[in-house]
Order: sequence, then structure tokens, then C-alpha cells
Amino acid sequence: MKRLNLLRRAAAFAAGALMAACLAIPALGTPVKAADSVDMNVALCFFTFGNAGTVEKGDTVKVTGDGQYTVEFDCAKNLSDDAKAAGDTAITSFVAMYIQDVATLDGTASESPVATADIVYNSIKIDDKELTIADTNPASAVKANGAFDTNKPVNGWDGSVVADTDIVWDQTNHLVKFAGVDSVQKVSVTFTLSNVTAKAIETQAQTEEETTVEETTAAAETTAAPAAATDEGTNFPVGAIVGIVAGVVVIVVVVIVVCTKKKTK
Repeated sequence: MKRLNLLRRAAAFAAGALMAACLAIPALGTPVKAADSVDMNVALCFFTFGNAGTVEKGDTVKVTGDGQYTVEFDCAKNLSDDAKAAGDTAITSFVAMYIQDVATLDGTASESPVATADIVYNSIKIDDKELTIADTNPASAVKANGAFDTNKPVNGWDGSVVADTDIVWDQTNHLVKFAGVDSVQKVSVTFTLSNVTAKAIETQAQTEEETTVEETTAAAETTAAPAAATDEGTNFPVGAIVGIVAGVVVIVVVVIVVCTKKKTK
């Protein structure tokens, strides 16, 4: 009878441990979920601006997903103190005019909250003059480093979506000027974003499930120790029970390790 009871206990433990392992598998395999919406502030920026050679940025505009947006840079309110100190009062020359996520620009974030985003430029105005857009093909607005940074519409290194008749190029220094205008006070860029997707985030529910799995595994390992001990008055070999329990624990550990490896790939 005692031998039968011991077998029942071992079988019950094995079943419980295996059930815990089975429950652990779907929990470990829970996929991350995408954020419900995008909330990102962007601004029109200038790289190597004027005499100061600074990075200048305009007012921020919130991007929430696909749609049309307009960003502006107005020297009357957006020029930095460094630019003013260098004698800059207008937009005269620059290396690049582009649109960037303000958080990555300021260094408060290493990546933007969007995984993908395609941009098409609809309108570019300098003061009251409309520039001719020569390239209307969609282009990725997310760089390889994970930052939302369009690199254009005008770039002294990588070219421009604006017609060459509206741009003066200094090929030696990679500087850009607007043709026919000595100084510009205000620039506005209207653009359309499509294929905007938020980066995947780990949900609170997933974190709680993984914590539960760890606690369940720890409890099974703790139970294994007393279950392996038997009454000295029985003739059932203790080694056999220890082997059964150890085998089940190994199975549980192997299953969880395998699942964890699969998840991290």
C-alpha cells in the first residue's frame, strides 16, 4: 500500500510538473504587441546653419500616424542664441534642411517610436515663393539607427527633391543656398506620411505572465526535494523516486530553456 501511495505521489508530481511546463510554453511564446498609436513630435531642421554652423530647429508638430503635416522654421522666433550671436539673422546657407523627431534630435531618446514611415513632399515654400518639387516618390523617413530623420528635402551631400533651378550648390563645401534669394526669413514644408507603424513594445500582461512562469518553476523545484524522500519503513527504492522526480524536473527545465531560446531568437 505504501509503495502504491508513493507511486501515486510521484505520478501526481510528474503530472503537475508537466502541466506547469505546458502552461509555461504559451506564456513564454506570447508575442510583443505594437503600440496602439504614434505620438511623436517632429520639426523642420537645418544642419550647419549660416555663420554659426549650428543645428537649428523650428516649431514642433505632433505626428500621430498617416496623414499630411506642415512644419515651419521662422527666423523671427526659431533662431537659436548661438546663431544670433554669430550674426545670423536669416537663412543664407546650410548643409541640409530636413525633418527629424525632436526627441532623437535633442538626445532624450536614442530611437523614434515609429518602426516604418514613408514620406512624400507636397509643398516647399521660402517666404512667399513656392519651390518646384522634382521628386515625388515615397522615401523612407526612418534611418537604420531607428531615428525618424528624413535627411531631405534638401541635402548638400545626398541631393534634393527640389528642382536644381531653385537651388545653388557649393560642391566643395557641400553648402546649399536658395537660388535668386539672398536671405530667407521663413520656410514651410508640407508633406504626407504613409505606412506609419509603431514600434513593438512589451506589454504589462506579457511581463506578468513571464513572472508567473518563473514562480511556478521555482515552486516545482522546491516541491521536488520533499517528494524525493521516502519513509524508511518501505522497501520501495528511494533512488527510483529520486530518478523519476529528477527526470521530470529536467524535462521542465529543458522545455522552459528551449522555449526561452526560441523567444529570444
